[in-house]
Amino acid sequence: MDFFLNFYMNGKDLCLKHIENGVLRYSKIQLKPSLFYVDPDNSSSQFHTLDGRPLSEMQYDNVFEALKSIKTAKSSGNNDCLLFGFPKFEYTYIDEKYPGQDGIEFDPSMVKIMNIDIETECESRDYPISHKIKVRKKT
Repeated sequence: MDFFLNFYMNGKDLCLKHIENGVLRYSKIQLKPSLFYVDPDNSSSQFHTLDGRPLSEMQYDNVFEALKSIKTAKSSGNNDCLLFGFPKFEYTYIDEKYPGQDGIEFDPSMVKIMNIDIETECESRDYPISHKIKVRKKT
């Protein structure tokens, strides 16, 4: 059973903590995101706009190139240069890598859960420059 525990973007890389074949793994993946553009010549496309125009896929070498294209398309103001797609590319990757219609299937015994509750108190409300803070360890 394969499932992810956590993911975040670090520059152009996706940092992924996941369980693969029962083993905890940490991966750094360079995403190659896709965006879509209106292509009237591609009538057999499986992707269409809400108003029915066919779309073609354009794949980028990295996240920065895709985001730059989105920014350029927005600043042009030309409706013919619109790009379609979800700009949070890490979420589309996770959705494609770990598909599931009924939510994410996972093994609860493989997940470590911890809670830290830190309580502090301050002796003075004036907060002088050399104030002391007591930290109590709660067990």
